[in-house]
Amino acid sequence: MYGNSLGVEGAKAIAQDLKGSFIQTLVLPGNNFGDEGAKAICQNLEGSSIQKLSLNFSHIGDEGAAIIGLNLKDSCIKSLELSCNHIGDEGATKIGLNLKESCIEILDLDIIKLELKGLQQLDQI
Repeated sequence: MYGNSLGVEGAKAIAQDLKGSFIQTLVLPGNNFGDEGAKAICQNLEGSSIQKLSLNFSHIGDEGAAIIGLNLKDSCIKSLELSCNHIGDEGATKIGLNLKESCIEILDLDIIKLELKGLQQLDQI
């Protein structure tokens, strides 16, 4: 569903159907739903079968990354793609703090704005 301009309302609609679903891969890059859309999706990961979540190019910032991080431990996600978003050190730190308790095997944070603090947090994993 790349680049369909789902926006926040579209993300919320998809999120409603995640709990208890058998969907294993959710690929939603380029849909411009930002932090609010990421929040809707990630708060519904618990009890879902999602193993790969791709939210590249979705205008997600530190607030959305923090919500994603908090919800990782209650999910089955093994692959998380967040490239080309607006995630900085604060968001990367929130994700990093929750990685050890998650199932994550692949984390793609390509082309985001990390500085030394964010890199150090991810390096401690």
